[in-house]
Amino acid sequence: MLCQCPEAFVRDYHRALMGRAEDAVAVGLPTTPERLLADLAVFAQRGYAIQRERIDRGAGGVAVPLKVPRGHRTAVLGVVLPVEDMADAEVPTVVQTLRVAGHGISRALGAL
Repeated sequence: MLCQCPEAFVRDYHRALMGRAEDAVAVGLPTTPERLLADLAVFAQRGYAIQRERIDRGAGGVAVPLKVPRGHRTAVLGVVLPVEDMADAEVPTVVQTLRVAGHGISRALGAL
């Protein structure tokens, strides 16, 4: 969701979490806002976000953005999987499944 937020919001979010060190460590937050913005740029360019063992040992996640009606908050659709089910060769299938489901959700919301 942060990929869809203005840079000022991302910087404020980073600053707030870094102020609570245990929260920042818990989510594997990059240590600088510039690094977080760079990570988000990669996710936005790629069209999905992926992380492995950043929050929970043995688990990872994949998420895709959803289109929402104008004026609504941003939204994403994601899954949490055991990291052993997240081999690089398997990620495209997960991403495509999320995109198909996300398209249906966006259509149901009236965004398409």
